[in-house]
Amino acid sequence: MASKYGFEGNVGQHAGTPTGTVTFLFTDIEGSTRLLQELGDEWDKVLEDQRRLMRAAITANHGLELGTEGDSFFVVFTSAADATQAVVLAQQALDAHAWPGDKSVRVRMGLHSGEGRVVAADYIGLDVHRAARIAASGHGGQVIISDSVHALVQKALPPGVSIRDLGEHRLKDLPRPEHLYQLDIEGLPTEFPALKVLDVRINNLPLQLTSFVGRSAEVAEAKRLLSRAHSVTLIGPGGVGKTRLAIEVARQSVAEFPEGVWLIELASLTNASLVPQAVANSLRIREQPGVAIADTIVRYLEGRHVLLVLDNCEHLIQPVAELVETILGSCPDIRVLATSREALRVGGEAIFPVPALSVPAAVLSGRVGDLGDYEAVRLFCDRASTDVDALPTDPENSAAIVEICRHLDGVPLAIELAAATLSTLTAKQIAAKLDDRFRVLAPGRRAALPRQQTLAASIDWSYDLLSDPERSLLRRLSMFGGAFSLEAAEAVCAGQPIAEPELFGLLRSLVNKSLVNVTPIGGELRYNLLETVRQYAADHLAAGAEDTVVRARHLSWHLLLAEKASSGLHGPEQAAWLTRLDHEQADLRKALASALSRQSQTALRLAGCLVYFWLIRGHISEGREWLRLALQMPADPLARARGLTSAGILAHHQSDPTEVRELLSESVKIHEHCDDPLDKSLALTHLGIALESLGDPAAGSIALEQAVTSALKGGGTWELSVALNHLGMMRHYEGDMSAQPRTLLEDGLRAARAAGDGWYSIYVLDSLAQVALDHMDIESARRYWHECLALNRHLGETLGIPSILEGFARLASAQSEHRRAL
Repeated sequence: MASKYGFEGNVGQHAGTPTGTVTFLFTDIEGSTRLLQELGDEWDKVLEDQRRLMRAAITANHGLELGTEGDSFFVVFTSAADATQAVVLAQQALDAHAWPGDKSVRVRMGLHSGEGRVVAADYIGLDVHRAARIAASGHGGQVIISDSVHALVQKALPPGVSIRDLGEHRLKDLPRPEHLYQLDIEGLPTEFPALKVLDVRINNLPLQLTSFVGRSAEVAEAKRLLSRAHSVTLIGPGGVGKTRLAIEVARQSVAEFPEGVWLIELASLTNASLVPQAVANSLRIREQPGVAIADTIVRYLEGRHVLLVLDNCEHLIQPVAELVETILGSCPDIRVLATSREALRVGGEAIFPVPALSVPAAVLSGRVGDLGDYEAVRLFCDRASTDVDALPTDPENSAAIVEICRHLDGVPLAIELAAATLSTLTAKQIAAKLDDRFRVLAPGRRAALPRQQTLAASIDWSYDLLSDPERSLLRRLSMFGGAFSLEAAEAVCAGQPIAEPELFGLLRSLVNKSLVNVTPIGGELRYNLLETVRQYAADHLAAGAEDTVVRARHLSWHLLLAEKASSGLHGPEQAAWLTRLDHEQADLRKALASALSRQSQTALRLAGCLVYFWLIRGHISEGREWLRLALQMPADPLARARGLTSAGILAHHQSDPTEVRELLSESVKIHEHCDDPLDKSLALTHLGIALESLGDPAAGSIALEQAVTSALKGGGTWELSVALNHLGMMRHYEGDMSAQPRTLLEDGLRAARAAGDGWYSIYVLDSLAQVALDHMDIESARRYWHECLALNRHLGETLGIPSILEGFARLASAQSEHRRAL
């Protein structure tokens, strides 16, 4: 609902306090203390007139006055355009007013658009402080606006108003420089003294020739850690952007370290003893005769407030850690920001894993400009603009760029190298060739270090530092297509030269070296490799003798997992198994592909175990394709019958009765000579539904009755619930208005609940609701659908919700609540 201020969204504790993106205005009179002394009793009238003129401009432009203190104002607007109009009107009115004693009352004003966070009706957060500091930087009669306001109003300025770029400036207590602009108002003064901002601080940070894209949250978090810990280490794999992030954090921290921010680059060092000398060189201090260089560094830094940035420490971990411990032990005002593939492990160290850039979750439609929220896409486009005159922005080219960024996992180095090839390849060509990424990606900038000139060289750097067992484990872990558990790693990767008891230690070492990521998912720790690292390790695996054995172990493990899930999906742990299989999808797909490549009936076994996962999660087309391929493999009769049943069930849920009849007729025929009454029950159930759909309800009814008998024979409560549900609904659709259809469904619901199958309980409850509504038992129907909705939410199952909502609409329509039904 729109508020009286004309905006949509949430409000704070008190009505009329806007949240979300708002524009803050701070103002105060320049030289107010001097004016008070000069004007004496007339000051009260000046203050009254100033407030009246300000409030008139604010009110006319929908501003909300949040507070005044002396001669200052704090105002919020829901529109940056309104805020701009207000300050223009206010400055014009103040300039035109006749002040006592021919004095000039000049008001400085600052505007900033940011997040309006309200607590107890008061605005809090950095954006409020930023707006205040922007206002304080100006002079009387001057209006200073932030970069965010500039972006919002530059194309919608009031008549007679223009914008002057004042460049970047550091403001007191703010973590990063602010790009500031001045509003030039026609007829008013536009020339003012230099802004009241902080001086530039000393540092040796390199000038960056390319823009820093995204990473605002990471910069903020690294700075927060630096404010609390003496040593912060940014860790991550090669190419993830540790160095660039560290330099940006350092650049934004210059104001907090008045005696210097110093970058020490260690990548080119191969001699551990040269680490102290490298630090001394960056600090511009000389070695003293007879004094250890580390002692000279400590003496220089004592009593100073300095930030040291140690870049690329992984190959010199021990000497770097020793020097950092020495410095921090004697210099409490020193902060150290390091980048490494693994932690330094010094006392009080804060570790910050550097994530990849954000990428779309799927290939999206639209133009490049519509994808600016994704850092990886922005980086690709930014870097592409330096190599090609114009980057096409049509939807097809945009989709190719998204595909590139997704395949490269948002890794900045990989994305920059890909963008660099646009001088010889189109985005669509790059996307098509990504499987051969290590050959296609062009050499990096000539000034880059040798190990960064290709993506493979970046990962080589880490790989060469590993022990032989670590390399073996990394190669074997590349068999996993997605995140994996420790249990899975032990099952797939243990074996000479890796003893199972040693595997966890090796895995932990790879995590520490940033070659393996670890994430808590679903109550357990799961591990994964970035795709670029995985592909590199997979190439090494394929080149050796381990590939066949590791692939077989991977398939065996996931078949075992799927067999356990197959029964678990119809019991009380259904939700947990659904979540587990969600996490395992990538590797289940890889296992299926592996089984198919081996011409093995294992593919049919594995696919059959996953049919209800695919069904519940809505991956029906995918499941049907896997089963189609698996059914082409040689298999024993029972395995084929089960595969046919699974394929028929999925075909039923895509309303393909002819295919269902063909598949399940063969399955039932095979089952005449096999002893699996439960699979036979499922085949008969879905065959019966297909026969009824194809115009033979009598044959369909017989098949369903046989399905009930077969389920009872096999003692399968879940299979029984399926058969009873469909038999009850067939009776109902045949026009049986007796109690029998409802009784069959109630028995089916009891069976589903006895099995612990929440998902199928939803189906039976929906059937019961439909029958109840047709009998005008409104309250029962409402109760059944409410229970359906609750179970859907519990299972995280969204596909059935439209049907439930349709049921509620039918309820409303049945009660003549037509507007509610719509």
